[in-house]
Amino acid sequence: MSNYDLDRIKAKEQSAFQRKQEAWAVYDAAKTRASEAHDVMMSAWLERCEARNEMNQEYQAIKTANDHYREVWDNYCKVRDYTNSLIEPLRAKADLEHQRMKVCFDQASSEYELGDKVNAAALSREGHEHKKRRNELNAEISKLCHKIKVAKEEAKLEAPKTDGSVYRAAKAKFEEKKSIHTKAEAEFKRLKDERDILKDKFISAENEYNYLKKKNLQNEASEAEARNSKKCKVKTPSDVRKWPFKLVQFSSRKTS
Repeated sequence: MSNYDLDRIKAKEQSAFQRKQEAWAVYDAAKTRASEAHDVMMSAWLERCEARNEMNQEYQAIKTANDHYREVWDNYCKVRDYTNSLIEPLRAKADLEHQRMKVCFDQASSEYELGDKVNAAALSREGHEHKKRRNELNAEISKLCHKIKVAKEEAKLEAPKTDGSVYRAAKAKFEEKKSIHTKAEAEFKRLKDERDILKDKFISAENEYNYLKKKNLQNEASEAEARNSKKCKVKTPSDVRKWPFKLVQFSSRKTS
């Protein structure tokens, strides 16, 4: 192989080495970006988990409050409905006594005007008896109504209307953290894919460089072997043909 060919292959090797280094630099920067994005994603995930736990706690709190609220007000409704069932017939009786009272008073007034004072007095007494029973019934009804009112006030104190603002705020915070984490996760995935692509490019450039480097080493070994072969080769002297003649002359001189 000529020196020109060797220099050309070495130049390719050097160019491949430069491409490998550049690919490594780009890949290393992509690794750093992906690692930083991963840290951001994990931090967002932790904040998301914390916000979710806070939201769940508030949900459990408001659920417990709602369960207690329903229990208390269910009990109140039972008291109200039962008491109302007692009030309704009493009110009907009170209305009846009131109507009878009016009839008696009206008749007593008519009898008095007609001059029958005895009958008028009897009707008047009967009217007052109906009035008394009416008032007693109304008093009993008032007590029962007061009982319902007291039960309602006690229910308000024991189980006030639940405030869902804290839970709604916690839920809004969770949704915000969830959105941030989702975006961070998408960004990490994008940078991870970019990193993997650049890694493949670096590996390809490294393989090309290693191939050319190995090829150069093989060529240099071949050249070295060729040079060593030339050094070890024996050259024939120009007067080698004269040696037998001289030996023959020396031998004939000795025998004579």
